[in-house]
Amino acid sequence: MTKLPGFEVNPARLAKNIQALIRVFLYDSPNFDRTLKIEVLSSTAGYYIGQWDYNEGPFSRLSEEVFPTKEAAEQALTSGNFTIRFHP
Repeated sequence: MTKLPGFEVNPARLAKNIQALIRVFLYDSPNFDRTLKIEVLSSTAGYYIGQWDYNEGPFSRLSEEVFPTKEAAEQALTSGNFTIRFHP
């Protein structure tokens, strides 16, 4: 486990999440011709990790978790410490 100021990064979990994201959203997506940025988004329930299509609005929710603050969601995205939601 690598320690950075303010949070911990789990390299194995981060690598696993990246591989899952690539598999699900690059190869399995019907919209594979689009490249959408993975970012922190908000809903009435809180903040989550997802993708936003600037032409159509919310595209997918990638995290199972809903975070209470934007900072917590950003930390999870940066560290890879979130659970991939396979049916966004």
